[in-house]
Amino acid sequence: MSLVLGSIFLSSCLNDDEPEGFYSTLGTVTEVGTNLTFESDSYGLLKPTNPNWFIVEKADSVGQRVLAGVQFYEGEKRNNESTPASVQIVELYKVLTKNVDDIRNGEEDIYGDDPVHIAVASVTKEHLNIQFTLASSTSGKPHRISLVLTEESVPDENGILPVEFRHNAEGDLPDWDTRGWGIASYTLASIDEKYPDTEIKGFKILYYDESGSHAQCIVKRQAMDRMIIKPLTVSSVMHSF
Repeated sequence: MSLVLGSIFLSSCLNDDEPEGFYSTLGTVTEVGTNLTFESDSYGLLKPTNPNWFIVEKADSVGQRVLAGVQFYEGEKRNNESTPASVQIVELYKVLTKNVDDIRNGEEDIYGDDPVHIAVASVTKEHLNIQFTLASSTSGKPHRISLVLTEESVPDENGILPVEFRHNAEGDLPDWDTRGWGIASYTLASIDEKYPDTEIKGFKILYYDESGSHAQCIVKRQAMDRMIIKPLTVSSVMHSF
């Protein structure tokens, strides 16, 4: 899975032309077709009244992660309900969704060690989510973004599993004057199944930062699996494919 990088603007607040009652959340598509629904990490099961957004963004497949900007209808905002709440999609971004890669069994290491910066990491119900920035592409060439298990990927005494967040620019020349931003969600099932007898309580994510130095980010599973993301402009982030 790769990302096409471009000139990216990330906003931590709403734009003037965005409606009141606008909320951003990560979520996972649970049903497609005329009854398309997605499970929000923040607000439970949601049913968009304008599901065409998912078709346009090619995000209409079960298991696909999305970053959605939604408006709730009056009285519908809630958590942990079995019946989906109706929402209107205002913006939608298809999140890079994939399994972890494993190079411990002789698999070729094609994942690169180009610089990348982790902005936020979180563990939600079924995913390890990483928001990141990196140097924008000068050519439009796809980059590879991966989470990798190595020989060092053994849980410590506290249940923290070391993993590597890897960026392969595929020979593209970086432009640090303009940054790219994106989100990648990695399925916990593809990690947990490696250690069926071990309860993994969190991750130590190792990566190379912008200076090419070693860096790490530790993130733990929370008692509550839901996460709220501050509102941002999803229409301007990089797109995955």
